[in-house]
Amino acid sequence: QLPPLTRQALLLVNEGLAEGVLTHAELHDDRPDRNVIISPEVAQFEISCFTQKTGSEKALVMKVASFSPNAPTSNGTYIDAWTGFLSDAATCLDQAHDLIVVDVMQNGGGYVCLGLRLLELLVEDYFYDHTKVQMKYDLPHSHLMDNWIRVVNNPDPYIDPDLVEQILNPATQEPFVDGDAYYYPGRNVTMGGVQSWRTNWFCLNCKEAEVLPTGYTPKKFMSPDRLVILSDGTCG
Repeated sequence: QLPPLTRQALLLVNEGLAEGVLTHAELHDDRPDRNVIISPEVAQFEISCFTQKTGSEKALVMKVASFSPNAPTSNGTYIDAWTGFLSDAATCLDQAHDLIVVDVMQNGGGYVCLGLRLLELLVEDYFYDHTKVQMKYDLPHSHLMDNWIRVVNNPDPYIDPDLVEQILNPATQEPFVDGDAYYYPGRNVTMGGVQSWRTNWFCLNCKEAEVLPTGYTPKKFMSPDRLVILSDGTCG
């Protein structure tokens, strides 16, 4: 049984979806209690949002169309794109609200670190302890990877790890010293009755995202019953 406020917020969102033939501006014209903060038509970094009354409360509705925003200029970097994305998220979160609805339906994914950082901005425990949102990964050993480690021995399992999202050791929260450190000794894992030798656990190194927006702390955090995330599983 959903809390009444949550039910009202979902009805609000469903109403918007049902009226999808209208533009955001037209919806705003029909709802004087809706305040568009960032319209989808002008959203530069894949985030749009509005606030609207739901009963006696005010809901903040954020639409995250993608976790792969473009840099604001042709010679910009992924850090510029991340800064824009998270700054727009902060602009939305700074609005007065009593409930948050985050819509990530039909989101094709993108930078994992952006999704994790957005969670940190939404949930107080995550904001003050980023390890609570870290996901652990591993890779199967193979002849190809054996040779890659032997010849290259890079501390990140990417062709060009300097571009984005390096890995780190979850035990130390520091990068691995070399490829051997995450690849060996590894672990014997049985899945579906099939045994495979896999690397040690590793996490994505999201330290660059975790300091954005620079110096920002949300004005308040919602309790779990006042945070609704709508997902169809598209972005994983």
